[in-house]
Amino acid sequence: MGTQISFTRYENDLIREFRNRLNGAESVEDVHQVFDLAIRELFLRVFGDRFRWQPDDVSLNADQQASVQIHGRLLQTEAFADAWHNSDLSSIVDRLAQSAGHRAVHLEKRREKTAQKFRR
Repeated sequence: MGTQISFTRYENDLIREFRNRLNGAESVEDVHQVFDLAIRELFLRVFGDRFRWQPDDVSLNADQQASVQIHGRLLQTEAFADAWHNSDLSSIVDRLAQSAGHRAVHLEKRREKTAQKFRR
């Protein structure tokens, strides 16, 4: 078993602003933008400029079981694959996705309730 690296300090640095932005999100699209921004900042702190990250490399599936889809190109990058498999990076990204997913579900329910009120 290899050495386990922790990036929790980066998560702790980002989490307050991430939550504030999520709470201010007014649509599911806003939630996706907040999530993308947090992932971009996290990856910048973890990897610096060791590889070029694209916004569509990490996709949030904001449903009841919020999950993240990682593009295969990232997993083929040695620096990313090493960090993803030998650190807590995947857990941090999952926690961010869970928070974003919960907010997206909440906003979707609120939108449906609002639409029902207008139909009456």
